[in-house]
Amino acid sequence: MLPTVIPEQLVRPFSFYHEGKMQGGMSHGNQLYWLVCSFEMQKRAGAYNLGCKLAHQGGQVMITVSSSQYRVWADMHLAAQLQSLERRSSLENAAKPERQPVALGSRA
Repeated sequence: MLPTVIPEQLVRPFSFYHEGKMQGGMSHGNQLYWLVCSFEMQKRAGAYNLGCKLAHQGGQVMITVSSSQYRVWADMHLAAQLQSLERRSSLENAAKPERQPVALGSRA
């Protein structure tokens, strides 16, 4: 599935509070989306690449286009899954013991 690309004027932006921070959101049709990332106009390929990667994970993804930027949005269900994976990954990384560097010539 590919992301849908539409002009930003066709969406209804809003802000919401989540985990101690204000987040960007928008609605289009009957669907709610969470702002994943914004890109400058010159970074169009990056926006589309991220949108494709997210869409490949099974959710609905939209890319909005304005005169100054591209914005990548994931539906709320996919965004919650991504946050859960991100949180789990950071917890796993924090739980891993740090490896001590071995000096050259020493035996470990």
